[in-house]
Amino acid sequence: MIFKLLGMIIGRSILDERLLDLPLNSLFWDLILELPVHLEDLKKVDKQLAQTMIAFQELVNKKKEIENDKNLSSALKKELIERLTYNVLK
Repeated sequence: MIFKLLGMIIGRSILDERLLDLPLNSLFWDLILELPVHLEDLKKVDKQLAQTMIAFQELVNKKKEIENDKNLSSALKKELIERLTYNVLK
């Protein structure tokens, strides 16, 4: 109920072009205004979460790179993909 009310208040203030003295994260406004948001932007909210998500994205990119390498046999691709790990304690 409180989130619905907050959404209505913010929505009304946007429509009326009124300023609210409400400290909201800039990432929130980027989402509301449908501006491009990237994983790096998560640092504005939670630095640890951003680092984790960026590391996972790097793993996905490495996996795709291995899968698309035509010079590797399927057995070697499988082995290289199985070796991919994420160190949580980075």
